[in-house]
Amino acid sequence: MMPRRNLDWTIQDPVISWLMGPGEPSMRYLTSRDLLEPRTSERKLEKLRLPIPRRGWAAKILAGQQERTWWVTKKTCY
Repeated sequence: MMPRRNLDWTIQDPVISWLMGPGEPSMRYLTSRDLLEPRTSERKLEKLRLPIPRRGWAAKILAGQQERTWWVTKKTCY
């Protein structure tokens, strides 16, 4: 892993701006938590984390979970 001090991880970076797009709340959360400088506050991170189970790819994965916590089929558990 590259040292963080050698990189410009601000919202002005085009990659960071793309990761912070509104379509994937999980990416917004992870980018804010792990990449943005200056660091995002815990209060803001909590607000960013809340929509993860309801929107984006994480919500699609969680939607496949069945009532008794198994995934897709009882036989495979996947």
